[in-house]
Parts: sequence; structure tokens; C-alpha cells
Amino acid sequence: FIQVLYPVTIMATRAGSFKAEHPFEKRVEGSAKIRSKYPDRVACIVEAARKDDPILEQRKFLVPSDSTVAKFIFQIRKQMKLDDHENVFVFVGENQQQPIGTALMIDVYQHNKDEDGFLYVTYSAESFFG
Repeated sequence: FIQVLYPVTIMATRAGSFKAEHPFEKRVEGSAKIRSKYPDRVACIVEAARKDDPILEQRKFLVPSDSTVAKFIFQIRKQMKLDDHENVFVFVGENQQQPIGTALMIDVYQHNKDEDGFLYVTYSAESFFG
């Protein structure tokens, strides 16, 4: 067994999150439907960690199970309009851990999926230069 995550500071998600907007039963039903239709993909809900983070137009992602976290971050970054000096960090699970870039999304999902069946991912954009 390989540890794929390391702990970081817990971050709060912004108000209006997917969980707040959708009742638990509907989320369970939705994730079950997605997993049965796309068994080779990971259903992710991606939300900004802070109010000043760039907004993604979509927050639901179906990520190939064999994709790495780094590829997933690249896909998220492509949708944002960031300056060259900005980087994107992602956090998963209740403890808001930062997954290792080489970890497979299926491993991250299996270790951090929510009880409703989705993998919740928060992101934060940071400047390289502070």
C-alpha cells in the first residue's frame, strides 16, 4: 500500500457549495447513476476554496480513472484565465489533503470519496511570487 496523500492546512469552501445546494439523497442518486453509466471514470465536484479564487464555469467533472492528479489539475487550469505566474493547488477529502501529482484519480477517489459517492475537490490559485 502506497500513501498517496499528505496532510495540509484545512481550507473552508465558499458558501453556495454543491452540497449546500443539493440534498443528500439527490447527490447519492446522481453519483450512483454516473458510476453505473461511466464505470471507468471518477465523478468529481470541483469548487473554489476562497472567494478570490478564479471561478470555473463547470464544477462537475468526469475524470478517467487512470488519469493522474497532475493531468486533472492541467484540465482545471485550462479552464481558468490565470497569469503565467499563478499556480493551482487542489485539495480532497474531509481533511483537505493535497494529493500527489503522480497519484491516479481512482486511488484518490477510493481514499477520499464522500459518503454521497462524489469526490469533492477544492482548488486555490496562488502566485509564484507571493
